[in-house]
Amino acid sequence: MVALLAVFGLQNLVAAHGFTPDPPPLIRAVEPLGLFLVLRAFSSGCSAMTGIEAIANGVSVFREPAARRARATMLVMGLMLASMFLAVSGLAYLYGVAPDSDRTVLAQVGLRVFGEGSLLFWALQITTLLILTLAANTAFAGFPRLAAMLAQDRFLPRQMGWIGDRLVFQNGIAVLLAATALIILVCRGDTTVAVNLYALGVFIAFTLSQAGMVVRWWRQRGAGWLGRLAINALGAFTTLVVLLVIVVSKFAEGAWTVVIAIPLLVWLLASIHRRYRRVYAAIALPAEARSRVVLPTRRDPVGNRSIVWIASLSRPSLEALRYAATVSDQVLAVWVRSEEDDTDRIRHDWQRLVGDGPGISLQILESPFASLIDPFVAFVAAQEQAHPEVSHTIVMPMAIPRYRFDSLLLNQRGINMHRALDASGNRVFTLVRYYLPA
Repeated sequence: MVALLAVFGLQNLVAAHGFTPDPPPLIRAVEPLGLFLVLRAFSSGCSAMTGIEAIANGVSVFREPAARRARATMLVMGLMLASMFLAVSGLAYLYGVAPDSDRTVLAQVGLRVFGEGSLLFWALQITTLLILTLAANTAFAGFPRLAAMLAQDRFLPRQMGWIGDRLVFQNGIAVLLAATALIILVCRGDTTVAVNLYALGVFIAFTLSQAGMVVRWWRQRGAGWLGRLAINALGAFTTLVVLLVIVVSKFAEGAWTVVIAIPLLVWLLASIHRRYRRVYAAIALPAEARSRVVLPTRRDPVGNRSIVWIASLSRPSLEALRYAATVSDQVLAVWVRSEEDDTDRIRHDWQRLVGDGPGISLQILESPFASLIDPFVAFVAAQEQAHPEVSHTIVMPMAIPRYRFDSLLLNQRGINMHRALDASGNRVFTLVRYYLPA
């Protein structure tokens, strides 16, 4: 539609209107034309770049070679962006269109080119609506993936990295939906405040990513590193200037909220990471635990098999194995492998710490559909069906936190696992609790 707008507009200007722009409406200047006004206009124009970060964030979902495909996509997007920006800006100048609080510049140009009430004008408006609706999907595709990466590095609760049945990060989508609804309520639907929030967030990310590339080239110093460093340094400086101008010029229009929210957000992420380190240090096996852990063995058969869910070789897991070995003839330790788990490493650590002794074995299950719960539930059902004459006990280790906030960081998958097993049949559960030190 923008291409049609450009073609029809140029034809109209050449054949009928001529290249003499209409005089724009007189607007009383509220400040003189100075450096700050120029920088402010430059910052507003730079907002057109927002959206390209979606490709950079989504490189991992491209097919191989992912980097080359992402660069090609970025090139196409840049060419389209530049062409559309020049077409709309050029037609607005040639037609003398000025910003209007009631109609967008694109709508005003469309009225001048296509005429009010024409099908092409309404097609332009509808496609604009559709592309804006599609643009809203960018955050719902990018934020859950970013939150999952932060969760993998333990800067957010691990639930943010869970993949649902539709193979999307469902918890990230739910959090984003709630945050979006809250922002709409706080801003009362005023897009001026929302756009300032968005622009500040984008240019903070631009500045940090460019500065990070500067540090990268400085450390690696490979072939052509100086030129690449200069390009990224220029980019970091430019986006930093835009960021400062937006903060100063839009501070009273909502930018102050980001100035307060960003440090609070960083503090929250750092606090979660510190707490994860302390909790994992409390449940981790001591560094000197090099020798194999001796588990008790039963001599008298009791007709019971224990299936122990193992998420990691930690203190709670070993306590669960010890308990299962005292009440069962056979202990099956089941580990559902996630994408980041290394099977060889798991078996090596198991042999070093536990080993496959009499009546004790390790079963590693694959997770073809990214769910760590369904494979375990299916394994339990298969064992019950294969050995109906034996009673089965599902033993689940639980790390009991001392603080309420730790409940968000621990045991969430175990709780969901318990619910899934409890909902699919009559079973015996044993929760082996390991209390964390204060």
